[in-house]
Amino acid sequence: MVELLESYNIEVYGFQISVKIIQDGPFIRYEVEEPPLLESEAQMLAQIREEVLKRISDGSVETLVSEEGIRVLNETIGKRGLNEQVKYYIMRDLLYYGPITPFFWDQRVEDITCTSFQAPVTVFLKEYGYLQTNVSFRTEEEMISFSRRLAQFAGKQLSLANPIIDGNLPDGSRIQISLGGLIATKGTTFTIRRFRERPISFIDLCQLGTVTPEVLAFIWTCIEYGSNIIVVGGTAAGKTTFLNAILQFVPQNKKIVTIEDTREINIMHDNWLPMVTRTAPVQNQDQDSSIDMFMLLESALRHRPNYIIVGEVRGREAFTIFQALSAGRYGLATFHADDFESFLNRMESNPINLPRTLITTLDLVIVLSTRFGKYGLERKLNTVVEVVGLDPDTGEVITNDLYRRESDSYAYAGFSYVLEKIGNREGLTLEAIKDQMTKRERFIDLMMKKGISQYERISPEVDRFQHDQDASLSSLENQ
Repeated sequence: MVELLESYNIEVYGFQISVKIIQDGPFIRYEVEEPPLLESEAQMLAQIREEVLKRISDGSVETLVSEEGIRVLNETIGKRGLNEQVKYYIMRDLLYYGPITPFFWDQRVEDITCTSFQAPVTVFLKEYGYLQTNVSFRTEEEMISFSRRLAQFAGKQLSLANPIIDGNLPDGSRIQISLGGLIATKGTTFTIRRFRERPISFIDLCQLGTVTPEVLAFIWTCIEYGSNIIVVGGTAAGKTTFLNAILQFVPQNKKIVTIEDTREINIMHDNWLPMVTRTAPVQNQDQDSSIDMFMLLESALRHRPNYIIVGEVRGREAFTIFQALSAGRYGLATFHADDFESFLNRMESNPINLPRTLITTLDLVIVLSTRFGKYGLERKLNTVVEVVGLDPDTGEVITNDLYRRESDSYAYAGFSYVLEKIGNREGLTLEAIKDQMTKRERFIDLMMKKGISQYERISPEVDRFQHDQDASLSSLENQ
């Protein structure tokens, strides 16, 4: 039995595209309805594509989306007197991402993936998980041609010499492509992780139920006064999203350097230096032209940052970042692990092999988890673990599970070693620090009450609060 679960429209450069989410027996499908094309219109569309590509100097994606390409496209459209349907498909296929274009205009779509031409494109919605769509490719050749075009949008070339592409599309979305036969045995495949134009703020995290204002106020205190924090979680737990949100707590008078394989961190900060790795093309055979995270970390230290942020710690760069932490810099990073125990095991195993003495330079490990609940996929902060030190007798890492989720609230351990460390370093009593935490929690509650959740609105409010807490709270209360 087929049942319509949801129906809504998305606007794709002026056109209303219908989206239907359909229950078909045990399966749920995501279907888009684009403007219909007559056979004569489809033939005209093919002719116009060919004409535009002939007039473009090199036919590349870079030229198509340049001023020259758009001028040629507009001239060709103007001469033909085309109807709106044909205009839509010309724009879709020449300036954007072909048949998967509508997915980029649906803000609910988080991931877009296709495992081979034999399988339909699937999209990820947090309410339903992965859904098959009515978009597919007919042949492996068509799939390869389309994937090469996506790679060009990311400024790279997919080929036998470069069968794996990892990069960013112009809108910031992260794309990974594997060429069929050589790497992906079922055929060419791609995965796109959507980029949010408006990053999720820490107020959004509270409203989504990921974390409570009380726990967030503690994290804020730790970051503002300088703490070393790693955010861990499994696949799709929202590690980078969470890290991006809490970076709003870094004071504007501090310098940040971020290091990533692919740009995902997007923050509003006056003194922020983003850095990304570079992989040397295989055909160059020039290993010196590759720049990995380890090299970027060494370079970052010469910029004298207050905070070093690593998008995801994976290998030998972990040793350098932990050495930097022990030398007085503050660091935040993400790491793929389901809990603190698996995080510790992976840190001590190949290829990282980190000594436990360096692991104790960490202050906090924030553990995120995912589950499917009443409203679909739910991302939650599960535990905040303090790293206290090493047991002198057993050599074991001593930890304190400061906050542990229990249903919709958190059990508090009662004493924070990190706050004690901050108090000793800054000359503050625990009572004074807890008073500041209370004000931060009140600030978060007021922002939620006033409905202020936009990233760009929150950042200046946080800056004002960090300069004068009482005046900021008074101003918010009177808004």
